Amino acid sequence: MKNKIIYLSFLALILSLVCDFGQQCCFAQESSEYVNKGWAVLGKRDFTQVYEITDACIQEFSQEADAIALKLSQFPSKGEEDAFRAMNDVATCYFIKGEALMRDGKTEKAKDIFREVSTRYPWAQAFDPRGWYWSIKEKADITLHKLETGKVVEDDQQDAGPITRVELYDEGTEFPVDYSKYGTFTGLGTRSYAYTINDPIGLSKAVGEGIYPNTTSIKFDPVYVKIKKNLAKIDHWQILNSRDLNTAFYKWNLAPEPAGVRQFHIAEILERSGLTKSAIKAYYAIVVNFPNSYGWTYWHTPWYVGKVAIYRVKYLIKQHPELGLKLENAKIQVINGYDNDIRNDIYVVNPGRLTTIPFWDRKSVSKCGGPRRKLGNIIKTRGNEFKLVKYESGDWQMLVKDKPFIIKAITYGPTAVGESPDDGSMQNWTIEDLNANGIVDAPYESWVDSNKNNTQDSQEKVIGDFALMKEMGVNAIRLYHQPFDLDKKILRQMYEKYGIYVLLGDFLGKYTLGSKADWESGTDYDNPQHQKNMLESIEKMVLEFRDEPYVLAWLIGNENVYGLGCNADKKPESFFKFVNTVAKFIKELDPKQRPVAVVSGDCLHLDVFANNCPEVDIFGTNVYRGSYGFLDLWDEVRRIADKPAMITEYGAPSYAKGYSQEEGQDYQSDYHKACWEDIICNSTGYGAGNAIGGIAFEWLDEWWKAYEPAYHDRKGLFSGPFLDGYMHEEWLGICSQGDGSKSPYLRQLKKAYYTYKDLWNEKCKGEAVSN
Repeated sequence: MKNKIIYLSFLALILSLVCDFGQQCCFAQESSEYVNKGWAVLGKRDFTQVYEITDACIQEFSQEADAIALKLSQFPSKGEEDAFRAMNDVATCYFIKGEALMRDGKTEKAKDIFREVSTRYPWAQAFDPRGWYWSIKEKADITLHKLETGKVVEDDQQDAGPITRVELYDEGTEFPVDYSKYGTFTGLGTRSYAYTINDPIGLSKAVGEGIYPNTTSIKFDPVYVKIKKNLAKIDHWQILNSRDLNTAFYKWNLAPEPAGVRQFHIAEILERSGLTKSAIKAYYAIVVNFPNSYGWTYWHTPWYVGKVAIYRVKYLIKQHPELGLKLENAKIQVINGYDNDIRNDIYVVNPGRLTTIPFWDRKSVSKCGGPRRKLGNIIKTRGNEFKLVKYESGDWQMLVKDKPFIIKAITYGPTAVGESPDDGSMQNWTIEDLNANGIVDAPYESWVDSNKNNTQDSQEKVIGDFALMKEMGVNAIRLYHQPFDLDKKILRQMYEKYGIYVLLGDFLGKYTLGSKADWESGTDYDNPQHQKNMLESIEKMVLEFRDEPYVLAWLIGNENVYGLGCNADKKPESFFKFVNTVAKFIKELDPKQRPVAVVSGDCLHLDVFANNCPEVDIFGTNVYRGSYGFLDLWDEVRRIADKPAMITEYGAPSYAKGYSQEEGQDYQSDYHKACWEDIICNSTGYGAGNAIGGIAFEWLDEWWKAYEPAYHDRKGLFSGPFLDGYMHEEWLGICSQGDGSKSPYLRQLKKAYYTYKDLWNEKCKGEAVSN
């Protein structure tokens, strides 16, 4: 991923470094120390110190950096960046110096520095504290172009062109495939599951081209025969998310990846080509043959292919009721699968069975797979005015003033174009009034550019974000009380006039916010002083806001389990024990006993949470699993933790390289719709019955996230389950800021806005009465 109210991660680097920036900064030290101190003083606009620090680093390490640069002809592979630290750090110091010179009004000297670093270190990368590296040359060139022309560089807009879909030479003879005819199952539902193929020829004929164990049909495919000589020149990962599905299919049949991973991406290509039956067969082939298969995400967390394949099959069956299929009893449980160590994983597998529903038994089924189940009586209650209740059925529900309540929230941080935490220019939106008319800008003075001409025409009246969110169906926004002091008056107005609550959070040491730790060492959840500082931050938040009627729940942390400015990734037990301490402390301070939710990262260390957090009411987590919803998350939370669950962050960019603007917005809209429907289909009375809502990410595109805040960057920052295979952080908004010229007022509503307007203004299933 992935809330990030993540924009604060880099701000934390600026605000929380504790260092004596006197003479010691010029003493010999690690190159990374110079970089950290350089960024810190740049944020404080102490240009004299910036020059001293960066010049010291360049002088001390440039010889080593130059030697490294001479050996490179491309960027180092992911995970190898640290081996080139001296070069990366020297180049970063050049860049920091250039930024300082530019802000210090020394434009010509700044140009010289940007030119030098671009030429001297073309393969250098700077580390972003949010977890990825960015090209220094690329950013230096963009800034240089802006200084020389007064304009930012515009990416070349490629003509999207047609999509070439797969046309199979051999679709197979059987659907669904009865695997019992071609092999033997043993150990069903146990750790010793196995499927042994007895008739590989018969099974190959049944499944068809590209589906295990059929490796022969493709060799006779006339299209493959025609293009096979060119396939060796193509990178299988590069073409995977392109529009050329036909070539991607043949390339992936030859890809040097584990069999389960290869089969999964072949299945995806078949699905995108509209070959639903073949896609179902390909996904199910993984469940039968490769249930133990795994891959790795960009963040080096395990990706369990077999488990995902089960939910892809279920999704396609639900989307295509005309097939008359059902998947019975399929389940893959990964014992010890909540950490990053695959060596301790134990798989319990039952592939279940794909069967055809007789025509006369096919009935009209709701999108959640059936009618709402009976809940029974309430057997457990947590809280009072804002409460969580558990029924005899095991389902959970949130009640506000004794009425069922589904959280329909969005992360709200309307950063104006040109503002960035990197240079300290980001403003507090709760008081920002750039036109000095006494009215807060974004909440009350935004307007909709309905014809997208980046001009406020006479019919485009001022409406304000709060009113737009109300019309969309938003009933809560997600905010943190750090690093800005939130204006309570405007939040009270938002609640009283528009009925929008606040989910209020504290980062609990993430990005070192609240702990007052230095960035290099990060927050240590066993450190008594850090604990004291964080508890003081929590106390400040609760005491300041506990009497406010708009606070719906308290949020603790933000993906702390991934690390970055803290050691929760290395000490998850210490972290979650402290989370429990914090939750108990909050309840002692809050007379309304509002629910307390952790904000975790996917299901990482879910078992540790379950064992150590009895005082936490809600398992909240940020999840980016793709356009199929959240898969087995609900079942896992119910089985392991037995708590209500909330998705505290989910979403997708509206931009994808190689795709049109319309296709990008369609994908984003479909992604959000699938996620929301998955939440509803696991709310009270349906599915796992523990979903209490979600927080879409985010309201507005933020232009600073790829560094240059005046430029709407289209670069993919890291790989992920999105349309072109990459996360474009600056395009996550439900609303756009157009060309940026009328920021912070202009809003261009994307398709996802209208999707939510429909979804969130109809009565949700989970908001129904208990029985």
